[in-house]
Amino acid sequence: MTVPSRALGGRLIIGKNNASAIGTLVERTTGYTILVHLPDGYKAEQVRDALAAKIQRSPRSCERHSPGTKGRRCATGKKKVSR
Repeated sequence: MTVPSRALGGRLIIGKNNASAIGTLVERTTGYTILVHLPDGYKAEQVRDALAAKIQRSPRSCERHSPGTKGRRCATGKKKVSR
């Protein structure tokens, strides 16, 4: 899957006393969001490796769905989402 970098957004959420961290990656067109627990730290290399591993495990059905579904098809496994 190739996604233009301008279509992605990410954040690093750091817990109290810097004791924990979660990385997020959001595909802006669909709203599909990946959350990554970072138990081994949150240096750039650790975040990169954790996100890459998580993306590799993402369901292939979520790669190309219409922007109107906002990622709900991935959660439900359905091909069409009625509103």
